[in-house]
Amino acid sequence: TDWKLIPDKPDGVFPLSGAGYKVAAKMSPCDQHNWTCQDTVFIRYKVKPKAGIEKNYIFQNIAFLKENTKEASEEAYKTNLSYPLKLNPTTCEIDTTCPAPTREMCGGGGGCRECFTDSDCPEGFKCEGYICVEDLSKSCFNSTVEFDVGKNSPSSDQAKIIIPKDNGGEPLVVGQFNLLVVNCTNEKLFDFDALTVHFDTGEDKNFSFSEMELIYDADGNGRFDPAVDKIIANGEIFLNYVKFYIGRDSKKYSGSAIHYFLIRTKVDYGEEKVPQGTTFNFYIESKDSVEISDSGSAAVSPNKVEFATFMLEPTGDFFIVTVGPNDPPVPPTSEMNNNIPVLQLLTKSKEKSVSITKLTVSIPADGDYVKFGEKNGIRGISLYLDEDNDGEGEVKLAEITKFDEVGTTVVFDDFAEKVSYSKGEEKYLLIYCKFNMGEALPFMT
Repeated sequence: TDWKLIPDKPDGVFPLSGAGYKVAAKMSPCDQHNWTCQDTVFIRYKVKPKAGIEKNYIFQNIAFLKENTKEASEEAYKTNLSYPLKLNPTTCEIDTTCPAPTREMCGGGGGCRECFTDSDCPEGFKCEGYICVEDLSKSCFNSTVEFDVGKNSPSSDQAKIIIPKDNGGEPLVVGQFNLLVVNCTNEKLFDFDALTVHFDTGEDKNFSFSEMELIYDADGNGRFDPAVDKIIANGEIFLNYVKFYIGRDSKKYSGSAIHYFLIRTKVDYGEEKVPQGTTFNFYIESKDSVEISDSGSAAVSPNKVEFATFMLEPTGDFFIVTVGPNDPPVPPTSEMNNNIPVLQLLTKSKEKSVSITKLTVSIPADGDYVKFGEKNGIRGISLYLDEDNDGEGEVKLAEITKFDEVGTTVVFDDFAEKVSYSKGEEKYLLIYCKFNMGEALPFMT
């Protein structure tokens, strides 16, 4: 085989990134009757994982192809197979000793056997002729899919969520959503093929988003837990939206069960000074944004999902109070009457030393919310210091267990120890509540 070296881009950037690499001036289409191709191009490459990447990270290994013609559409079309490459803990060979792959290793030698039995194939597939093909007997038929915001999606209903301009270099979960098929059984499967997510930065062009990920949130808690959750797609970013194509091994989901997904990204801002009120948010625009298929004609119910609005920490003398990165998830009903964490707060003094002398906690007056001192409501509230930002309180700062009347507001003003900040210092606070959501109790005084 006549292998040709494709040199890296400057600074070691992957040579197939960005505008891509021209492999041929003209290629003839394959014969779809016998799947033979007059023109065939094999591409092989070696990669070195970034430092700190999770050991179970999955590279989807999909190729996005674009034709260099005036008639070519804005979006590329993609290869019809994706073989996720999983990282395994090991040591990397250096270039001088790592053997170059052969044509057979790259799939060009013929006689490739993907499977021997059905158990070798992903869920929803069966082995035929040593190739994994879809098992239509396990597929939903003419299913209808509903999507909505997830129960543990970050919320900015009462106040915008404030983050550092680059979120400390950490990926940010910008939203959680769910999918539910309403007319299929758990024994059958539907395909989640692709997702389009838009983002809105107003007129501000200084934002940049990178390393977009679509994650299957197996436990639905709104956080990425590598032990149970799975990155199922990496996004391709366009002007104001990102497109996720979900590979074969990650697209099958059981019918009549609620499935939760996270959208995660890295964010940065191109200016040193951040004006007050610099915000962005992500959203799923319509039913056309969610691409579903099954053995019949699947449909998606109309909806639009708006995720939380995030605001960057403004430059200047501000004291920051916002929802923390480890805000507690919604607990199961069986734990509702325990003393449970309900809100994590990130607090920060940006420019000077200060102390908190009073902290007011309120419940929305409108809506069917339980109240402080109510018989079937909140019978106690406490404030803790979350010293290691793990969503659990270590030091109790204040507690209120008696209420003069049923109300929607309490004030912490008697602290067990002083809550002080030096310039630039952050503290995480955690609010716990004791609920009585069962049998009515006598009014508490």
